Amino acid sequence: MNITNLSDNPNAPCFIATIGNTCVMLDCGLDMQPLLNYLPQTLVSNQRVNKLKVYNPGSPELQPISGEFRESNNRLFIDAPPEVCTPEFYIIDVSDVDAVLISNYHHMMALPYLTKLPGFRARVYGTEPTLQFGQLLMEELATFSHRVYNSKRADNWKSIPSVSNSFVKGKYLASWRRLYTLSDIEEAVSHVEVVSYDQHIDLHGGLTVVPRRSGYALGSANWTLEVTTRSCKLVYLSSSSVLTTHAQPLDQPSLLEADLLLVAGLSAAPNHAPDAMMSAFCNSVSVTLNSGGSVLVPCYPTGTVYDLLERLWSYLDTQRLSQTPIYLVSPVSDSCLAYSDIYAEWLAPTRQAKVYQPEVPFLHSLMNKGNRLKHFANLHEGFSQCFRTPCVLLCSHPSLRLGDSVHFLNLWGSDPSNTVVFIEPDFPYIEAVGAYQPLFMRASFTPIDVRLTFNQLSGLLEDLRPGRVVASDTYTRPGSATRSDLQIRPGRFPLTGLARGQSVSVPIQWDFECGFMSRELCESVTPVQVGPGGGGAALVAPLT
Repeated sequence: MNITNLSDNPNAPCFIATIGNTCVMLDCGLDMQPLLNYLPQTLVSNQRVNKLKVYNPGSPELQPISGEFRESNNRLFIDAPPEVCTPEFYIIDVSDVDAVLISNYHHMMALPYLTKLPGFRARVYGTEPTLQFGQLLMEELATFSHRVYNSKRADNWKSIPSVSNSFVKGKYLASWRRLYTLSDIEEAVSHVEVVSYDQHIDLHGGLTVVPRRSGYALGSANWTLEVTTRSCKLVYLSSSSVLTTHAQPLDQPSLLEADLLLVAGLSAAPNHAPDAMMSAFCNSVSVTLNSGGSVLVPCYPTGTVYDLLERLWSYLDTQRLSQTPIYLVSPVSDSCLAYSDIYAEWLAPTRQAKVYQPEVPFLHSLMNKGNRLKHFANLHEGFSQCFRTPCVLLCSHPSLRLGDSVHFLNLWGSDPSNTVVFIEPDFPYIEAVGAYQPLFMRASFTPIDVRLTFNQLSGLLEDLRPGRVVASDTYTRPGSATRSDLQIRPGRFPLTGLARGQSVSVPIQWDFECGFMSRELCESVTPVQVGPGGGGAALVAPLT
């Protein structure tokens, strides 16, 4: 068994597992951290951005990059359409990949880059909510990219090591790509085959893969991979939760006693308890609204936002702020809200019960009917007619480089009575607002992340008793000399950390091996009866 890590970001994972003759890709995450190196993309010309100083290096050898950067708050930002970092696809032969297993909708965002590669032939497996919400999030990204016309090119800096290493907080530039199009997404999702929890999928007769409940999000799954010819089990533990969420709870028994446990997607905010962060979020909203300001929440239109809206609704009622309008703006906001209500079988038991009473599983449907929540695809189709402040505005993108969050941060940023509240944990908020300095509105960081923390994982590993644990080396090296709680602690199992591009080989004792006969050999075989209902034949042929 061979495991290869194709991603440097453990929260945008991508692994290759080669077991015998079968090659499986586990997740296809897209690292969006490079977005933070770019200037925000605005729908119309922005006066503040236009006033930023254009970087012109004095050194003759750096003249090719003249005009490719602008300077803000003593930091350089690339003045061009933004790029993202794909997994290290070029170190593998994609024609060898037999299947791609997706654990949740955030971890399929690089799929359009994979399916366009020459020789790709694999089937992609994921649950129905994973496919639908993943497609919606990809369409949102593509829409944001398409609606901002920017013909600038800024590629010269990539070929100058002194610039790429010093000015840009990003690595693996060979894997940076511009955002895909809607047609790319349509082609990518045509490769996806929808599966259900606990459904057994046979890969070439040698490997059986099964999606298991992970407890993180609607349709999110861990995967078990079992070798058909012997007792050998690989478990892929990706973005799981032991907390009570709106998703079906973690299926722990199916993960027991794996020969190898592959870990990805742990909490990006392990020291921030989700309940405490919900309370802190509501408190920031209350303080801002009582001072006459408005609240901007850069977030995804699915996932955490469902629970957040419910908590916010009840909190505003207790604070006598029930008349405060709440807006959700995203090109896919309508679909994200609708799908959350119709996927009853993927919800936690308490929410499933509401569907059969009958009640709505999420309160955002009632908020919408009572005009407490209004959602829009953009800022033009009806938004301006009903928009009023002070308000709470939730919109994409949490990087603050794309989407309608860019417009409102530019609009509200000069007023100290307003607040921008960051709830998505995967983008460092200080870097996100770095391109908007000087920023006078308040910034609050209340990351809401229900994924496993390092301490929770340690307890879970004691129960699961794996033979060996493999993870990104980000999880196995200490974050600092005094913060052992920010790494996976070795226990009674061998622990291996893999950097991007690294592999580890795990020996397997094979009792049997699956084989394939050529057509010519099959035609030459004449079975004879061996006992009731059985047959056999002698074969003479080379093994290749």
